Amino acid sequence: AQHNEHRILFPRLAMYVLGLSSGWDLRVESWFSVLLAMATFAMILALTLKSIGNKWIRLFTIGLLSTNFFSPIQWENWMGGWQIQWFMNVLAVVGALYILSTEFLKPKYRVLLAALFGAVATYSLASGFFVWLVALPLLIQNKNLRAFLPVWIAFAALVVGSHYIGYVDPSYHPSKTIFKLSA
Repeated sequence: AQHNEHRILFPRLAMYVLGLSSGWDLRVESWFSVLLAMATFAMILALTLKSIGNKWIRLFTIGLLSTNFFSPIQWENWMGGWQIQWFMNVLAVVGALYILSTEFLKPKYRVLLAALFGAVATYSLASGFFVWLVALPLLIQNKNLRAFLPVWIAFAALVVGSHYIGYVDPSYHPSKTIFKLSA
């Protein structure tokens, strides 16, 4: 079902399973958000270690990233179980980029797994749409992945297109067009 401009299928499934298994204890959802953030940070850490050669710059970068990523200033996000959608979206976007930028799977499996992450991102928040565009340079620049560009585009069209089945613009939202045409 539509929630504002989002389709939050995967966060709702996670909250439902967590709720059933915990007797609807919101602390479990909060800890799940922390777990999602830790998994996201682990992938960012792996990419940082892979891409920055200088030990001191790497340590400085990791320190800045962790300070920002786990900032106590966002305590409301850490404490609110409903925030799973944000953490899940970020995990899915970073996961797709991580999978496409590593070499531990055959190219076709990397593209398929990244597309799965893309679907999770798209069906966690509307901003998840951008994973399909953000990942394009990784597919284009890697000759092994380039052959699967049509598969990526087909998945993107299928997932984004399915998001709009039965979609209704919320009446209180501004127009999505850049220029408003006047009569």
